Amino acid sequence: MRKPSFILILFCWIQTKALCQQWVNQKISGVCEISFPVIPKKSDTLGMTFYHSETDSVLYFVQTQAFPQNLRLRGDKKIDSIFFNDFSEGILKASNGKLLNKEYISIGSIKGVRVEYSADQPNLADLRFVQVFAFSNQIIVQHFWTLNEFRNETENQRMKYFSSIVFTKNVQEN
Repeated sequence: MRKPSFILILFCWIQTKALCQQWVNQKISGVCEISFPVIPKKSDTLGMTFYHSETDSVLYFVQTQAFPQNLRLRGDKKIDSIFFNDFSEGILKASNGKLLNKEYISIGSIKGVRVEYSADQPNLADLRFVQVFAFSNQIIVQHFWTLNEFRNETENQRMKYFSSIVFTKNVQEN
């Protein structure tokens, strides 16, 4: 009789811990702030800055970089949509992926795209979500990687992570 009670208590404790987890706000390259479930590690590589955080079932990471001068967005819807389409096609090609969903998004004046895809890369998460924002001279890419079997269990974390991005006032005004 004690064993089922212990298992029930353990299950409730794990669920409460997951739901009450205190997320950490991280400033990203002076242009935005994003919440992570644990303090992310920062690294700089080849002109890109990465912020990396992980839990048992999810890999969260953000990459930022300045646009090369010849690729700057011009506020022209046609040019901007070409950039976002090329970006989407590039991540699918690099991961041997299959597009599951794609939608254009915006936060205030900042335009972006959100892509959901399945990836075919051994020993890596097979279900991936990417949210990309591009503005004046900067690109911000939020990644959320998990296993397809954890799709439903990680949905709240994904929604919280993607909705946590807040751009600084000077970025919104440009």
